[in-house]
Amino acid sequence: MKVLILSANRELVPDPVFPLGAAYVAAAVRDAGHEVKILDALVHDDPEAAVKRIVSEFSPDVVGVSIRNVDNVAYPIVITYADNHKMLIDAVRSVFSGPVVLGGSGFTILAEELLDHTGAEYGILGEGEEAMLSFLDAWAGNGDLSGVPGLLHRKNKTTHIKNPPRTIKDIRCVANPARDMLDSPIYQKWGGMVGIQTKRGCPLGCVYCTYPVVEGRAIRVRDPKDVAEEMAESYRMWGTDTFFIVDNVFNNPPDHALAVVEAIEKLNLPISFTAYLNPGFVTEGLMTAMKAAGCTGIDYGVDSCSEEVLSRLGKNFTASDVVNAVRITKEAGIRTCLSMIFGAPGETMDSLKQGIDLLDEMAPTAVLALVGVRVYPNTKMYGIAEKAGVLPEGWDGLTPFFYIDPAVADDVIGCVAEAALRHPDWLFPGHMIMAGRQLGPEDKPERYDSGPLAEFRKRGIKGNLWEMFGIMKAMK
Repeated sequence: MKVLILSANRELVPDPVFPLGAAYVAAAVRDAGHEVKILDALVHDDPEAAVKRIVSEFSPDVVGVSIRNVDNVAYPIVITYADNHKMLIDAVRSVFSGPVVLGGSGFTILAEELLDHTGAEYGILGEGEEAMLSFLDAWAGNGDLSGVPGLLHRKNKTTHIKNPPRTIKDIRCVANPARDMLDSPIYQKWGGMVGIQTKRGCPLGCVYCTYPVVEGRAIRVRDPKDVAEEMAESYRMWGTDTFFIVDNVFNNPPDHALAVVEAIEKLNLPISFTAYLNPGFVTEGLMTAMKAAGCTGIDYGVDSCSEEVLSRLGKNFTASDVVNAVRITKEAGIRTCLSMIFGAPGETMDSLKQGIDLLDEMAPTAVLALVGVRVYPNTKMYGIAEKAGVLPEGWDGLTPFFYIDPAVADDVIGCVAEAALRHPDWLFPGHMIMAGRQLGPEDKPERYDSGPLAEFRKRGIKGNLWEMFGIMKAMK
């Protein structure tokens, strides 16, 4: 069969994100003997025209649409993507009468809502590699759609099939993502880095987190040597020398993280990487090994410096753990970003201000400041918001809703905005504040090679948006 995979993501802030999920599914479909193409909407100035052109020329039997996000998860300036996704799917439907199958992390979180909004009839919940192959076999007449794992068939707001998703028990058998089907150098040049995955699943209990919904709670790891070899191949093929490890928490389990960085170091290649880490699993030995392997930056999902808030968010670490993790990381010579959620359950104005003071004491490279907790269905946070009686009547999840503790609801935005303007190393995307200044709508890039960071990329400076703060400090 001929299969077209459409990566629908068009967001360019903070950086263009390599469509890893679409590349994984495309690789699985290709390895099964099907003819596959990927259309990456992000790199096209007129994605609708590009969609119509490739569908008309390629004449696929099935079109898969990978949906990464439904909004920017930033309050109060919220940007939603559902209408853009519908626009692309409408473009497909205008020249194609076959099945359109939605998938991806964003789809899995709000599956029924996205099918209803876009008019598509089919979707796959959870991991898509094996499920997409099962769908193709069934569609070709070699099986029954009712046996496709994770399949959701919905028409006219009525569900006809909803199969539970099936996680892939051994992801070491999953084919490497089809990077050759995408313009990988674009993401290296204009995004500064390319994503790579070392494992799936998360057993932690963060109340707002959707990773267990998308990937399941069981941790399934890749062979560290395979991870390193994938990085080496990308370096040899496209000159990729800067990677971002997309795992929800890279350092859990710690022994696997250590094995991965040791395998990377053995490559002896001029490559670097950054990752998300959990402060509760940080050790001096891991930090030393990560530095030796080329780690330049770590993003810690701290969320709060208040013990009460951390507890109510279901975190496995304390404020003391955060302070210790930042200290160890800085001593290892690695840049740090602390991602914060101000106004979470249990927040008070005292805890908020004390948290800002503690951030000043720790002096990380950067702070990503968010206000409120984005509520998603099938998470503990949904139950908290529902019990508090704050969910809008008839809320379907597709319209972004953020829980803010009533104790700080009137003052939190102003307080965080004032702090962000005082700190040139803070980002407050919900108020478009970066590097100590308020950005205007004209500052938001409309292309992957434009915007505030384009000059850095043109000069060969790579890495995350927040890493630029550390580089700018060093250049002064």
